[in-house]
Amino acid sequence: TGPPRVRMYNEEIVPARLGTPVKRFLPRSNESHEIHDSVLGPRGLAGEFLPLTTSSNGVPISAMLNSSRLSSVFLGALLTVGFVDAQSQEPTTFFGGIENEAYLEWFQRASYERAEFLPSPAGNSTGAALHWTIQEDEILLAVAAKAAGWVGFGIAESGGKFLALHAQLIRFRTVSKCHYSPIGDIFLEAVFSLVFVCSFCHCRMFGADTVVYLADSDSLVDGYILDERVVMPDECQSWTLLNSTNNGGFLIFEAKRLLDTGDTQDRPIPQDGNLTAPPSRVIAAWSDLPSIQNHGPNNRASTILRFRASQEGFDFETAMTSEAEGFIDIMANDHPIKPMDTEYAYFCVSLADMIAQGMPADTELHTIGFEPIIDPRAAKHVHHFILQASMEGNATTGSNCSAIDFIDMAYLWAPGEGMFDDDWKVVHYHICIGEISFLPLPLKGPLQLPDNIGSPLGENGFKSFQLEVHYDNPWLETGVFDSSGVRLYYTSKKRQHNLGVFMLGDPFVQLFGQPVGSSTHRFDCPSSCSSFALSENVTVIRELLHMHKVGTTMTNEHFRDGNLIRAGQVEFYDFSQQGGFVVQQEPFQIQPGDSFQTTCQYTDNEAVFGLSSSEEMCIAFLMYYPMQLMSFGEDSPEIPFICGYDTDIPGCTSDWEQTDLVSVSDLNRTFGDVGEVCNGETTTTSSVLPSASSFVGTVIALAMSMFCVL
Repeated sequence: TGPPRVRMYNEEIVPARLGTPVKRFLPRSNESHEIHDSVLGPRGLAGEFLPLTTSSNGVPISAMLNSSRLSSVFLGALLTVGFVDAQSQEPTTFFGGIENEAYLEWFQRASYERAEFLPSPAGNSTGAALHWTIQEDEILLAVAAKAAGWVGFGIAESGGKFLALHAQLIRFRTVSKCHYSPIGDIFLEAVFSLVFVCSFCHCRMFGADTVVYLADSDSLVDGYILDERVVMPDECQSWTLLNSTNNGGFLIFEAKRLLDTGDTQDRPIPQDGNLTAPPSRVIAAWSDLPSIQNHGPNNRASTILRFRASQEGFDFETAMTSEAEGFIDIMANDHPIKPMDTEYAYFCVSLADMIAQGMPADTELHTIGFEPIIDPRAAKHVHHFILQASMEGNATTGSNCSAIDFIDMAYLWAPGEGMFDDDWKVVHYHICIGEISFLPLPLKGPLQLPDNIGSPLGENGFKSFQLEVHYDNPWLETGVFDSSGVRLYYTSKKRQHNLGVFMLGDPFVQLFGQPVGSSTHRFDCPSSCSSFALSENVTVIRELLHMHKVGTTMTNEHFRDGNLIRAGQVEFYDFSQQGGFVVQQEPFQIQPGDSFQTTCQYTDNEAVFGLSSSEEMCIAFLMYYPMQLMSFGEDSPEIPFICGYDTDIPGCTSDWEQTDLVSVSDLNRTFGDVGEVCNGETTTTSSVLPSASSFVGTVIALAMSMFCVL
């Protein structure tokens, strides 16, 4: 009777009164996670949190956070990424406006269209100044830093934020059950010193395309970084040195390169100037040493930016002020975070709740902006949250989250992609070996939808929401409360298209508990799915690939009439950087009859598939318009366009295959391969980079790589 139910949980759900714990069983598991269901009414401004002076471990909050309202960036409506560009400043303020006379003298003579400053962890007085102009099919680039030996710039595939220690070392206390030791402090400082000396690539720069200026030889080295985490010279030297300056404590080089060299050891300069395109992730490093090694902890910087001048506005506040007619808040409500490694908590907002917040009743609306709001009291615990939506309106005040089937994905947020106040901040640590905690401080990262797209809300739209928050608490802290969530800005001026999300792979984690292995997992979505679900061609404006910590590479291939027409891919996946990878590409169309193959590769024999960050997933999210719903009859609810493993949806169930990884070549990476065509000079000797070619340099590089891995 009716359509098969998409199983996110088994059928046994114990109803509960407001605030009481319930048990929900996860797919294919005999274990249960204790969660909370709450119904939210109207609330005040997001910044109105209870006063708090210290954290549960006694560390002053002022030392942990410099903002009472943290809005990070990652994904926006239906997994649109809401990016924040690097903050533009006047070049006269670069390097903190301190002892930068030589740089300003150069700047007065230069003529570049755009400029950004990347501060180092030591502050704004040091860093790297980037200047560039896009000129037809070339980029003209200048990089300046306070250095005497070398200065380098790079484009990274998965980002440049130093978050690895938080992910890898945060569990020391839980594992070792040890106590504070002053000797441990000394040991930790030594580890920090060694780890931070990780060459130009430092710890998370594998998969980066680099260019380095060497002062001694007044020359450029076009390089790349793979898993070995050392800079290797390209076979094709694609950069041309135009000018260099070594004056007043500054190294400045000016160079040019084709936007797309066609070289597999280079990364193209993408078309990132429109609203839906993800920005580019860039890195920089510099040193007084003559060769590329040991730049130290403070001689590095990273950010995201747009190489292309934006064709649309990215000023979220201005756009919402002029276009939005109101907003609603969907938040946790002082939820007490449990002293457990992983907790999923659920919070419901009904149509009545939204009307009580001022949303007009019986009116067709469009959500046009999403603003994630992270409670600073719980920022380090909020791993991610998902907003699910339903067009049913009977989740009235007082009902629990199980009253409605929430199967429409409306929004997802996770930290890691975007700008940070500093490259990293140490919050607290003690060791025996004991505890280390890094807390990146994200700036505001709201999402503004394109002018022709909106997410349906109210009449003929979403009438109920469920906020699912994933909390990480490996410290087993108590007394921590959270009121994080998302603010939805709406308008009654309906836009042309409704926004939808198409999920592929294993979107409901039906492989729960299955060992991941050092292997390849393929999910084949048949052409029957798009034939049944699509009444017309749809346009994809964003594609996000999602795995967890041991994910290595991921590909989402798109076929038409049996022929591969495009593929979204990340070759060097890094969960600690962003939690997901947004493919750099132009919008594309899906036609009825198209099929897909989603492939995830892992190199770990211990992990299993599951919901926590220590377990694995394989999901591709394609944000598209106009929204398509699958209907199974007049008496059955419509469900969104989904094709996944074991969904029980006729025609939209993917086949799954697992094969072992035998060697690195099975990862099918292309970045770093030697290409057939060389548009620049050919590298004739491997001694271009003395630090990596000499015996001593190789030993140092390998040692640094080992410390990075540790």
